[in-house]
This record gives sequence, structure tokens and C-alpha cells, in this order.
Amino acid sequence: MQKQLASCTRYKVNLAAEKMGQCMCGSLKAEHSAAALAACDDKGKVSKTVDEEELRATFVQREKVSCVKFVVNLQSARFGECQCGSLRTDHSAAALKAGKAKANALVDGAELRKTFVQKEMASCPKYAVNMLSSRFGECTCGLKRSEHTAEALGADGKSSANLVDSDALHKKFTSTETVECELFEIDMRPEVPFGQCLCGETRQKHSSAALQPRRRGSKEASMMAKEIIAMATGECDECDAGS
Repeated sequence: MQKQLASCTRYKVNLAAEKMGQCMCGSLKAEHSAAALAACDDKGKVSKTVDEEELRATFVQREKVSCVKFVVNLQSARFGECQCGSLRTDHSAAALKAGKAKANALVDGAELRKTFVQKEMASCPKYAVNMLSSRFGECTCGLKRSEHTAEALGADGKSSANLVDSDALHKKFTSTETVECELFEIDMRPEVPFGQCLCGETRQKHSSAALQPRRRGSKEASMMAKEIIAMATGECDECDAGS
């Protein structure tokens, strides 16, 4: 059985065809005669030089959008989308170049701030922490710290987080009225509260000078010991004498 061949006299590859090795006539390479294949170079390549313009004409040209400047839409959900609504790949080389030149240009700070979304601030003139609120950092006006302006957070340009003098703060907490007792001595009687002085006041109400230990002689220490024992046993002669 003889295979029926195409009537094409010269095999020429169609670069825009969907099937590989398809000729310009529409038939495959295997369907051409030996004479048709011999009219071309080895492996079916054309011997003559192909013009660049003719070759580009055979390519599938992708249609570009009419946008003259590619500017990225930062609020778009699609990556690389221009403000015109088309993607970057849909723009021409001139539009991409114009957009790149605009991106590299210096931006005016005032103009850039106009494009930002301004956060609405509270009208409270001065921020003061509400210590009774269950929310941390809530102002007495009912709003959070982040919702106040810079003027409300700082009075006369001073921040509310200024450092506090540690000496003044310590003096504020430790300044208490002291008694006139010159020497703190613990009352050893069992019926008195623990840590009470012989003068009848607690240790906290004595001055620092009264709390300093004082050296006593052996005679004075012996007399004090006798007095404490006598007071504990109820055998104080001087108490009976009423002195």
C-alpha cells in the first residue's frame, strides 16, 4: 500500500502552528515527499535568512492597555495591579518606564501626609489616668491614651511620663510624726504589745536618733536588769513606796 503524500512542493515549518513540525500548507513533515523535503536544508530548516520583521509578524502579539504610566495600587488585593485596574504585564514598556521614573522621584512630605488616613482624636484637652477604671490606661474622659492628641498627653510641652524625684518621693512616704522619746527601749512586760517602747509608743514613731543603740556601763545594765526582774515579779519596792 502506497502512502498518500501532500501535494506541497516545498516543506516549510509553520512557527505559529499548534502541532510540532507542521508545514505552512497544513500537513505534517511525514506527509511530504522527498522532493518537497529536499527543497529545504537539513531537518527542514530554510536555507535563506529570515527577516526580523517578518519573523515578528508570525508571533502572537499581546494587546497592551492604553495606560501611559504604571503606578502600583497599594490598596488593591491583587499584587502588581496598577491604579488603572490592569496588571503590570498588561502595560507597555513606555508605561513601565514612566512609572519607574515617578517612583524614583523625591516625594514631598506634606503631599505624602495628605494621602494618609487621619486617625480621629478625642477632644479631651488633658489626659489623666482613671485609677478606678477596669481598662488599663483609660482617661477620666472615658477614652484610651492612644486616642488623645500630643497636646493632651503633655501639659505645656512636658510629657506625663516625667521622672519623679526619688528623694522627694521617699520623704513623702516616710515622713511621719515622731515622739519626744530620746531612747527607744523595748518594754519586756508580757501584757504590753510586742515592740512597744517604755514610753508607751511603737518603734515606728521614734526618731532615727532614738533608735540608735547607746552603750551602757556594767552598773547601769545591772540596775536595769534588776528593775526588769522586779517589774516582772511584782516585787518593786520603789513602786510600793509610790516614788
